[in-house]
Amino acid sequence: MTTPTVKRTALFTYTYLICFVVFGLWQQNYEFIFYSFIILSFLIATLLVYRHVELSSWIIVSLSFFGLLHLAAGNVRINGIRLYELAINGGRYHFDNIVHFFGGLLVTLILFNLLYPFIDERVQRRYIIFYGLVILMALGVGSINELVEFIAYLTFGVLVRVGDYYNNSLDIVFNTLGSIVAVVIIHLFSRRRVTLIE
Repeated sequence: MTTPTVKRTALFTYTYLICFVVFGLWQQNYEFIFYSFIILSFLIATLLVYRHVELSSWIIVSLSFFGLLHLAAGNVRINGIRLYELAINGGRYHFDNIVHFFGGLLVTLILFNLLYPFIDERVQRRYIIFYGLVILMALGVGSINELVEFIAYLTFGVLVRVGDYYNNSLDIVFNTLGSIVAVVIIHLFSRRRVTLIE
């Protein structure tokens, strides 16, 4: 059964996707129109899964926020600089790295929620193995994101926007850091016998 929170979140997501598609057409930013349709497809798939699996409503809310963050970072400019390219720590890092950190953390929490009810208790007690597997799966999801960016590069020729090898490597690093922080959070909650699953 779809909760009011999920319905409102879905409506909010559809609304900002339409706005960014219109804005992308106006700016001729076809790369992020492409991303908008990817996010729309992912949202629809998540809602279909939500109806058959007991996902927490916060997962839908967090995914919607992440989609908004991603699209805003690629379209909003501050002093002429795209939010994604906004420099942090003297230019060594960028806002893009924060997005990847949050993405890695969020995906890991979602995978934990999906997998935990189906994992044998003997595996759950072997924290290093269980958490290691969840991290590896989250990094696999992160690699799909990099494939999508590569497809955008091949289709729209957006190397300047997508970034070079160094940027790609930093994406993986921050995905991993976010995933590690997520399993730390999971472990702290589970040790207190507080479940992250509604």
